[in-house]
Amino acid sequence: DIGGDGSGGRRGDDDGGVGDGVGTLSALPPHAGLLMVLDVPQERGMARLDHRYLDGLQVCRFPLLPLLQPLPLDWMYLLYAVMALGTWLALLGADRYGSIDGLFRPQKRNAHVPLWNYTLLRAQIFIVYFIAGLKKLDADWVGGYSMGSLARHWLFSPFRLVLSEELTSRLVVHGGGLALDLSAGFLLFFDATRPLGLVLVTYFHCMNSQLFSIGMFSYTMLASSGLFCDPSWPRRLFSRCPRWMQGVLPTTAPPQHSPDCHYGGRGAARRPALRQQLAAAFTLLYVLEQLFLPYSHFITQVGVFTQTRRWKDHADMLKQYSMCLSQILPQYNVSQPQIYFDIWVSINDRFQQRLVDPRVDLVRAEWSPWHPTPWVLPLLLELSPWREKLQELESGLDGHTDVVFIADFPGLHLENFVSEDLGNTSVRVLQGQVLLELVEQQRNHSLQQGDSMQLPAGQYHKVHTVSARPSCFMYTYVNTTAVALERNLSRLQELRDRLHNGTETEPLPPE
Repeated sequence: DIGGDGSGGRRGDDDGGVGDGVGTLSALPPHAGLLMVLDVPQERGMARLDHRYLDGLQVCRFPLLPLLQPLPLDWMYLLYAVMALGTWLALLGADRYGSIDGLFRPQKRNAHVPLWNYTLLRAQIFIVYFIAGLKKLDADWVGGYSMGSLARHWLFSPFRLVLSEELTSRLVVHGGGLALDLSAGFLLFFDATRPLGLVLVTYFHCMNSQLFSIGMFSYTMLASSGLFCDPSWPRRLFSRCPRWMQGVLPTTAPPQHSPDCHYGGRGAARRPALRQQLAAAFTLLYVLEQLFLPYSHFITQVGVFTQTRRWKDHADMLKQYSMCLSQILPQYNVSQPQIYFDIWVSINDRFQQRLVDPRVDLVRAEWSPWHPTPWVLPLLLELSPWREKLQELESGLDGHTDVVFIADFPGLHLENFVSEDLGNTSVRVLQGQVLLELVEQQRNHSLQQGDSMQLPAGQYHKVHTVSARPSCFMYTYVNTTAVALERNLSRLQELRDRLHNGTETEPLPPE
């Protein structure tokens, strides 16, 4: 609870007080509270409670603890009403300056705020930026693969006027995002660099609000930027308002001393009280915990596929979903169900690969947060250098040919069906050895690295990986239906132009 003015890099008053350290904290709750009020009906789903918590509807949910289940619909309405009321109350102040409490408790009406309050909030925002920057120091982000297509967004059009799309992705999206996250906390903390920091983070979060569906996060971070400013800025702002408005605004008088703050002094008065020492210890432990949590995955063995919020990318949620289905399916005459997942993902322009072992029944599979999950397959990092080669192969195709790059583990097979709409479909082995099984023809073909084979349309086939290391292969195909549609549209446009110019002399075709 050591007193200070709460601003980065500055000391407090001569007597060690916190100066105007009440204004910023009083301004943050109205901003954050307003965002939370908007968040409850939108992101939290209050406007769709009748669809999300319909009484009697059996659905699988993903609570942190299986015992946590939704209340009946009427009680959920009450719970959300309490949430909304709580966020509205947050609009009324921070228990000090400009708060409802201050009307009934004069000692808090316009009093100093302990510096550890600012330390916690500023440290929390600083950690959000800095840890995000540290997480971006991996090879995928530095190499420009994590957000490969983001540079095509219209927000980056000004940069593409002077840079190519590839350079915009590498320098602006990846390089700029890394530099901003690593430096934003420092820029906001120091007085000399704070104006530049405020401009950069405001631009950054405004862009993120348009680029990603991340709810209120961007707006919450914008509202919290004022925490790094001089704590007296709301007081100075109110003092510039017209006199008739100042009667309803919080006071602009200097703040009074607070019994919760330690102002220093001589002798015994210089030593902080026990609760102030405990507050300092709590602040230190909290900051250390927040620094540790982003790197705590080694405790809860969640695997490597955790870059999205989809349930299929998390082993614990897959297990939870399987157990939920195993309890529901017997009601549909499915006794002792066995549930298998065959999930394919591609991380940052790598090969498509399996996420979990498709041979494992997840109803009976073991899972624990304290040891690795054996049925989660590893990310094939050794194939990362292939990404440039894959881009070259894809860029060498004509506009009508599509390609899919696959990597599979030894002992597994991919079963696929070639639609009749896909003409000229072939498979080519890039690494390893596979056994291609044509199911209807009951024929097998062994393919080595560099071999390719045409696949019959309208039939199933299986690609077995028989090599000791993972196999890599690619499908190339032409969507004949799309090509025919494009050709017919071109003919229709030409016919329309001739009719418009009066140069069409032939009778119109019936189609």
